[in-house]
This record gives sequence, structure tokens and C-alpha cells, in this order.
Amino acid sequence: MLQLAGAACLARQLHLYLSNTWFNFSAPGVDHADFCKHFDINPDFFNCGSQYQEPVVHVDNNYFMLHPDFALYSPGYYHFGEIFFQNKLFTNKYWQWLSQVYVPKMPVHKKQNQVLVYCRIGDVRPPMTATAKFYEQALGELSFDGGTILTEATQESFIQQLSQKYKLHIQYLSPAAALYQSMHYDTMVLDEGSFSWWMGILGHPKQVVKYVSPPDHSFCLNFALSSWKQIHG
Repeated sequence: MLQLAGAACLARQLHLYLSNTWFNFSAPGVDHADFCKHFDINPDFFNCGSQYQEPVVHVDNNYFMLHPDFALYSPGYYHFGEIFFQNKLFTNKYWQWLSQVYVPKMPVHKKQNQVLVYCRIGDVRPPMTATAKFYEQALGELSFDGGTILTEATQESFIQQLSQKYKLHIQYLSPAAALYQSMHYDTMVLDEGSFSWWMGILGHPKQVVKYVSPPDHSFCLNFALSSWKQIHG
């Protein structure tokens, strides 16, 4: 579902249609019902077309990527590997568009002086580089009166320690619910990976501390806006 946002932006910029594969939300392994419970899709990103008979942006698995300079490509048929829309150049250049594709269905009320900490361990192991040291450093630089740790690793020892030390509530939510929940916070501490990056742009927080993994790390997506505080591994 998140890759759809990038495809929608690309299609609108080139005045193309999206392929049915993504426009019908038929990607395998995605809980569309849960996502649609929390978010609407901004129709402005799908009011596009072309004089060509079948000009579409078709998103498939990680086959290849193209440089995200739209001016280089003439309108026609585009086939992008889905990892293209997690490309650092693409996301940093078009993050403002990307942040507009999904609209929360329910009201968002910012929590005053609260921090959101996101820690995703599942597919980051091995090795996980955003360790307890990162979270300790990040939280030590911030001022807050409590908050929430969103993680699937609720029983991880250092998660429990952070919760007790900083008076943070531990919570496990579905991906869509986690994205929506994160929008209520103006201060965020985010680990490596694209899901954290999405929290940072969808929520429009005032203050973000983001972990940036080493260049040789296999999970090196390293999305971070220039306005975010970055802690490098």
C-alpha cells in the first residue's frame, strides 16, 4: 500500500494511469481492510490520464529501478520495480507529495509533550543496528512527559527497560493502526527503515530523531529529511 503512494505521484506527474494491479489494491499480503479502516486515498492523485491508449505505471517486484527525474522519460508505458518507490532520491525529492496521498479517516489530535518511539525488529534482524544505545541517546536529547513505544517486540529486554526508565507505554499495533497512531505525536524517535520514514512524513511532527544505519548494512534505506536530527550508526 505504501508503494502505491509513490506510483500515484509518478503517474500524476507524467499524466499517466496506474495499472490495475495497484489501483485495485490487489497486492498480496496486505491487509487492505485494516488500511482502509484508518486511511482514505486522496482522489487528486488518481484524477490523471493520457491521450495514449494504455499508458500506465505498472508496479511489480524488485526487478529494476529508474532514476526519479521524471523529465528524462517520455510518456508511455512504465514498469517499475516496487523498490523504486523506496529509493532515497525519489523519496527525499517528492516527500511532500507522498505525504498527501493518504488521508486519515479519523481526527488527529496531537498529544502535548509526548514522544513516540518506533522500534521494528522483525525483518531488521540480523543484525539490528538501532540498538538500545541509539534510543538512550535520542531520548536523552529530548524533553517530554511520557509517550509510547510502538513495536512488535513488546517483550524485548531493552524495550522493557526504556519503558520503565522514561515512563513510556508499550504498544503493538497493525501497520495501518501504527501509522495512524504516530500522527498524534509531534516528537518522534525513529529507527532505520522505510516504515519509520513514512511515520515521519505522514505525521508532520515538529521534532524527529532518526537513526541512520551504516552504509554497508543490508537494511540500509536511510531515509531522513534534512530537518530531522540524525544519529549515525
